[in-house]
Amino acid sequence: MAAALDADPQAADFFDALAQFYRRAYLRWIDGTKRRPEQRAQRIAEMIRLLEAGQKERTKGG
Repeated sequence: MAAALDADPQAADFFDALAQFYRRAYLRWIDGTKRRPEQRAQRIAEMIRLLEAGQKERTKGG
């Protein structure tokens, strides 16, 4: 996840500006894929896309 944020400064800046509550929610969502590496990569890419769009949190069910 750190590499993905390093590769996208806009997303990284937005993530850093988020309240800790929102950052933790993203981290928990990604951490929920420990046993499914392919899904983990998909979630990280989705997180970057959402951060680029300026979304504080993802919509449920995604």
